[in-house]
Amino acid sequence: MSDDFYTKLQKDLEAAQNSGMVTKHRTEFYKWGTSGEITYLKRLGTWCEPDHHSGFTRLDLLLKYKASMTARVNWDGIDAKKVSKYLEKCIREEMNK
Repeated sequence: MSDDFYTKLQKDLEAAQNSGMVTKHRTEFYKWGTSGEITYLKRLGTWCEPDHHSGFTRLDLLLKYKASMTARVNWDGIDAKKVSKYLEKCIREEMNK
């Protein structure tokens, strides 16, 4: 891979860290944070056209995410209550469209 790729990757990582999407541990590893999870939910189902081959609407994906939350054992510092509250807001908005 070219040096340009790694330079861009480093800049993207720094931007994500500065935005609060990821946080740096004392061990120098990066972890996904609450704001990153909320950003993921904000964008979930918006990357493709509605008639994309998956056939899932944004509401479908949000509901599937909600159903999967109970199986998630390790939230690793992510505020699950905050994520759940935001998820409910997203679901309400999609249902009212």
